[in-house]
Amino acid sequence: MKRKLFAFFTLVPLLLFALYIPSAHGEATDGTSMIRALHAVPDAPAVDIYLDGELIAEGIHFKDASEYINVNEGNYTVEIYETGTKGENDALADTTLSIRANEVYTLIVANRIENIDVKLVENAMDVPLGQTMVRIGHLSPDTPTADFAIMNDAILFSDVSYGDITDYEILDAGEYGIQLRGENSNVDLANVELKQNNIYTVYAFNTEDDLEPIVLVDYTMLPGSLPKTGLGGTEQPAPNVLPLLIGLGSMLIWSLFTLFRRKKNA
Repeated sequence: MKRKLFAFFTLVPLLLFALYIPSAHGEATDGTSMIRALHAVPDAPAVDIYLDGELIAEGIHFKDASEYINVNEGNYTVEIYETGTKGENDALADTTLSIRANEVYTLIVANRIENIDVKLVENAMDVPLGQTMVRIGHLSPDTPTADFAIMNDAILFSDVSYGDITDYEILDAGEYGIQLRGENSNVDLANVELKQNNIYTVYAFNTEDDLEPIVLVDYTMLPGSLPKTGLGGTEQPAPNVLPLLIGLGSMLIWSLFTLFRRKKNA
């Protein structure tokens, strides 16, 4: 009987404590996925984006990325409207896409307003501890194929054309200059601080004459935080402490029970 009580009061607190620990992968691990939208059409107005008729991003302007939201897996119809015109005007673009469970996505709206491209990109959710990961997205419709390199250093990504999203490269955390190396000229695209345990995409967008970057945090491995957009983002609500309190209470009861038994047998 004593052994059964010992097992109960020992294992239950440990189990509850394990349930209390927040996931390092945020809410993308509970059977749903997360999605955000990026507006990269230089001549388009602010847009609203709908999935199966449900508004998921409202009034996002060129160069803006929306916050991540939860979405169930499945096949969806995507519609892009000039802000506030659904039901009045035709969609600027529409397409279908498939979302898998437990993934993190960026929905990219790119090209020119007369020929908008809609692209769904998966974001990585795993980075070697203490390091950082980065990739390039080429979203400038009139910029030719180019290489992307660390400034005054080696080429990281070769022959990247419009619409390409490269694989990730693992780097040491630190400050980096990202340079676009074209056939006729080099463009210093971005100076970015890549922090450890974070995953980034550097997007090159706008027209060739006004080429500029946007740096998005695709995911962070810091416990208790959600993926972030831009250099800001949102964090999970504080974890529920009830399981921890129950566990501590159980351990206290067991300690008192043991003390009582010892005094009784003395």
